[in-house]
Amino acid sequence: MSAIHKDIIEATRYFLKLVELGSYSSVKKYYNVELNTIKIKYKYSKDTLTLNLSEMYRIAYLLPVMV
Repeated sequence: MSAIHKDIIEATRYFLKLVELGSYSSVKKYYNVELNTIKIKYKYSKDTLTLNLSEMYRIAYLLPVMV
């Protein structure tokens, strides 16, 4: 089993918090990071996982149902 890259974990964490809180600025305040950091991590996850924003929202929406 291969390890999950730290950037993907951080990007997922930021994305889920974005869905929960509803804005980049709220995520920025919650994690005390620069806005650009959140956007870079999102871009990294999108490029790496080949997911677009609508697919990520669908995953985040279905995740509680699947658990």
